[in-house]
Amino acid sequence: MYTGEPEKFFWLRWAADLHGKEFHTEEAYSDQRMYLHSTSLLMEQKPYEEITITDITKKAGVSRMSYYRLYDSKDDILEQKFREIYEEGMEQMREKQIVDKYQFAVFLFYTARDNHVLIEALLHARIHDLVQKNLIQYCSYLAEHIFRLDMKSQKTDYWIHMQSGKFSMLLSRWIEKGMPESPEEMASFFIKDIV
Repeated sequence: MYTGEPEKFFWLRWAADLHGKEFHTEEAYSDQRMYLHSTSLLMEQKPYEEITITDITKKAGVSRMSYYRLYDSKDDILEQKFREIYEEGMEQMREKQIVDKYQFAVFLFYTARDNHVLIEALLHARIHDLVQKNLIQYCSYLAEHIFRLDMKSQKTDYWIHMQSGKFSMLLSRWIEKGMPESPEEMASFFIKDIV
């Protein structure tokens, strides 16, 4: 863990270390914001698969060399953005003290609806494992803080993975169908057979 630096730099430093890249805080943070913003704008204009790194760097007004100091591929941008959404979501759940399974499910479906373009891109980019890993963390929160399950139990571990898989498939299908139901309707459907 890196201490003594602003929280906003933690994920950047982590990503740079993971990929063996250099990291310079203010410049990297500014470039990273530009890449995220540019990628989001481009995803509104064309499918993620058609977006190139050249498209991203041109839209951001930053060099390809700068891009490759932070990332190995364009998928890295999506992964970083999804991690940020996950961290923000977990913080919001803690702040709102969500302790009810229905509130929890509604919160997740609203978060998914608000970020459906990113989730669609992740699914099309075949980064299902990233979505699944974060849903496991959400369901761990559900198990520990809402259902107060024994987190050391093997059955709880299986339950967490089962619920995250169920939520992942339901969420994917809901987004594919254009989200015709409200988050509240989806939350009610999701929690029907939950413990």
